[in-house]
Amino acid sequence: MWKTGHSTIKRKMKDVSAPFAGEISGHVFFNDYYYGYDDALYTAIRFLNIFFCSRQTTLRSEKKFTLLCNK
Repeated sequence: MWKTGHSTIKRKMKDVSAPFAGEISGHVFFNDYYYGYDDALYTAIRFLNIFFCSRQTTLRSEKKFTLLCNK
């Protein structure tokens, strides 16, 4: 999580080499193809892509994402 603002979040992601980041306003950004994607549809598609390509069992994946979301 970082301050709201497209330019500030992109700069911070580059500074810390973050693969994924979120603004306090709720936008999320990915650092794999292009910094400019910050919409909900793209986020949902990327999440599903990561989830299904991880080749983990559903139970292991659910535990992993629960830990990430509850920190």
